[in-house]
Amino acid sequence: MVNDELSLTVNKNIWPAFIFNCEKSLSPSGVMVYVLPFELLQVKFAETVQEFLLSKFERVEIYTFDHLVFDAAGQDTVVLMAFKKHESKGLFFFNIKENEKQDLIVCSLSGDSGCRKKIHVNSKLKWSSHLINDNDLDFLSDISSTTSKMGECLTSRPGLVTAATNFFIATKETIEQYGLDKYAKPVIQKGIFVNGSAEFTQKDYRKLVADGKPSYFIDLNSYNKGEDYLIDSYIEYGESLNLNERFKCKQREFWFRVPIVKPGKGMFFKRCHHYPKLLLNKHEMYTTDSAYNLSPNDEYDIESIIYSFYNPLTLCFSELLGRHYCGGVLELTPNEFRSLPIAYKKASKSEFSSFKKAFSKKNNIKDILVEFGAPNLSQQINLSKSETDRVLSIYDTLIQRRFGKSNKKF
Repeated sequence: MVNDELSLTVNKNIWPAFIFNCEKSLSPSGVMVYVLPFELLQVKFAETVQEFLLSKFERVEIYTFDHLVFDAAGQDTVVLMAFKKHESKGLFFFNIKENEKQDLIVCSLSGDSGCRKKIHVNSKLKWSSHLINDNDLDFLSDISSTTSKMGECLTSRPGLVTAATNFFIATKETIEQYGLDKYAKPVIQKGIFVNGSAEFTQKDYRKLVADGKPSYFIDLNSYNKGEDYLIDSYIEYGESLNLNERFKCKQREFWFRVPIVKPGKGMFFKRCHHYPKLLLNKHEMYTTDSAYNLSPNDEYDIESIIYSFYNPLTLCFSELLGRHYCGGVLELTPNEFRSLPIAYKKASKSEFSSFKKAFSKKNNIKDILVEFGAPNLSQQINLSKSETDRVLSIYDTLIQRRFGKSNKKF
């Protein structure tokens, strides 16, 4: 572990420093035990810690829980046990259920019984994927190997990087106050503004505006200072907030000119709550970098991609490849999104219309997976009903793990 890697990891959070320093203090046969945030299993910077653990310890054990065990302000936690020397080497995962009065030390001393063992391999799957058993993980991976990936179906580009969202994404009131109508373009600031639909229309946008949401992107790429005193005063207002000194703003020739990212035919929001949000962009809306702008590749169309995306296999891998944060927020990076498997089907206009109507009326995403996603998955990959039911069951497990078993709205 080089010093630069250690510094980068510690800068992200403080707990990795304890792991690195503890390992240095151990005897050749020492054992390290920590209660750690669940992020050890999933966030990007934790990969450095994972590699460190597997290089320094012969056996690493991870204990997860289906309930909150430690008083950590509602934060999900894991227990790490790492052995410098051990007869049974490898990476082991245990899950402790709420109704099981198991002693962690007893679990560890009992050997491999009751654990999910995974020897470390070079895989895109996060350690959090081992929350499901090996058979289920292999089952999903085998199915995924027969599908296309999102990156084969479309190209994706992050939306507008403004570096000052509250300044460049404005309400109608601000637009009118500073005479910015000529430079205002429709924009979706964040995924919460598009809840519950498989498309975003002009009607949806008008509602955003009427509700007073920040829904105008101020595009000043064609504006020169001195042309309008009201607009100049708005730019000066931004400078009074030192926005022109922000790193990304300083990289621009004119700090108030945001590089344009054209709207895509679809949009995917990198953070979500109950389920990932992939929508048809009917109104040619701009987005901030909270979303990826999507353009279908040759031989694919965006309606069919959206129709095909909402199946239990794709959503399982959204959980496995992504990472989640306190409160159940799920995030997928661009590479993770492009790596998602998809059982692509060329949907007819009538099929997509029925899908949209059902999507807007659903009680939860499971309704869509059962009515559309599972049958499509079965048809495209030639799975039996019992196999698609198994994928649905695995998805239930992953969702319950992300939200906690008390949350049924998924």
